Amino acid sequence: MKNLVLFATLLLGINFHSNATLNAVFNYARFQTTDGQQYLEAYLEVKGNSLEKVKTANNTFKSELIVSYIVLDSSNSVVTYEKFSLATPEFESEELSQNIIDVKRLAIPSGNYTFQLTIDDKYTPKEDFETSFQLSMDLKKNQLEISDIELVAHLEASTEEGTFNKAGYHITPNTSSFFDLDIEKLDFYVEIYNSNLIVAEDQKYLVDYSIVDQHSKKISNNLRGVSKVSPSDKEIILKNIDIKKLPSGSYELNVKIISNKNELLAERSVNFRRSNPFIVYEFDEIESSFVGKFTDRDTLYRYIDYLYPISTDVQKQFVKNQLINKDLKVMQQFFLSFWIEKNSENPELAWLNYKEQVKIANKQFGFQTRPGYLTDRGRIYLQYG
Repeated sequence: MKNLVLFATLLLGINFHSNATLNAVFNYARFQTTDGQQYLEAYLEVKGNSLEKVKTANNTFKSELIVSYIVLDSSNSVVTYEKFSLATPEFESEELSQNIIDVKRLAIPSGNYTFQLTIDDKYTPKEDFETSFQLSMDLKKNQLEISDIELVAHLEASTEEGTFNKAGYHITPNTSSFFDLDIEKLDFYVEIYNSNLIVAEDQKYLVDYSIVDQHSKKISNNLRGVSKVSPSDKEIILKNIDIKKLPSGSYELNVKIISNKNELLAERSVNFRRSNPFIVYEFDEIESSFVGKFTDRDTLYRYIDYLYPISTDVQKQFVKNQLINKDLKVMQQFFLSFWIEKNSENPELAWLNYKEQVKIANKQFGFQTRPGYLTDRGRIYLQYG
């Protein structure tokens, strides 16, 4: 499952052109039919409050998009093309809105391609939103393979047909790969192909799935499951993991196929982010991290207070309610957790860069006994630069 965040001002590593205020997320996952034909599931979610609304003849309000997907090969020939419209329900008030979410399945042969995405807000004169990225369809036919992992926002049993429906469920994808604090479980969908070609009919293999912290590269909170599976040409894996106690941070969901001899046969992973500031990391290596050198409670509490301008409301509430007694270990855990969520690759660098910005804010905007980072101008500077 690959994720592109499509804001008017932010796109992760993808070139695009747009003057619109459109707020959307595009995601995709690659699958295979039982006869080895590859296809792409394209997931698109557009925030309803970022769309222009028009008044209808019924005195209601609605929004509408025109979307196109174009897949080009190396010679710029069109391999697959889809153009379609998506509309919100009609609302009695212009203040009401609803996100648009869509799933399309595109048959695409093996190979490397350019995927072009265009979104046109039908009722605004601003130019279309455009982006493109490189796409590799590389699932092999007639050998053991794992599809991409689809993270699930919601599922319910269903016998209906449609692009949201498969394996007896209506599945709404988690397009953003983000799990907020009110989400207590992580559901995921993945398919395994051609295990019967390498696993004997009278044997079973293991599907091992786990959540791994991107910082420590260790399984988080022992969040791991194992299922025994009989070999077949196609196996559907639909599982969930309890993440109520999973702290904020960046993670990988790993799915591995393991033989009865404990040999790794194949694996697939997908990245996701978690926000859960009421739960903090219990790091075994806290003393060896950059936070381990913060052993003075008052100093660390001041550093935590520096975070106020860039903290969420939930994080501010946690600091107010949980850190009032200044327990050093809890403070260290919270501080490290905060910066790992900001930058899992180098949390110390993220903190040091921010600390320098706090010094500038204090110097430029502080007055009398009020430090600059707590003034309105200092807060705006630290939030937006």
